[in-house]
Amino acid sequence: MLRKKIEASKELNKLMSDYYHELDHASKVSDKKVAWCSSVGPAEILRSS
Repeated sequence: MLRKKIEASKELNKLMSDYYHELDHASKVSDKKVAWCSSVGPAEILRSS
């Protein structure tokens, strides 16, 4: 079975990679806290004003 490549997958891969690298950088050099929440947890708990 031949699979058709999704055109946006390369761009999405770069977007996700950049996102997680930025989070990693922020966790090391910023005074702001970085938190992770799975899709089953309420993200509202992590939001701060």
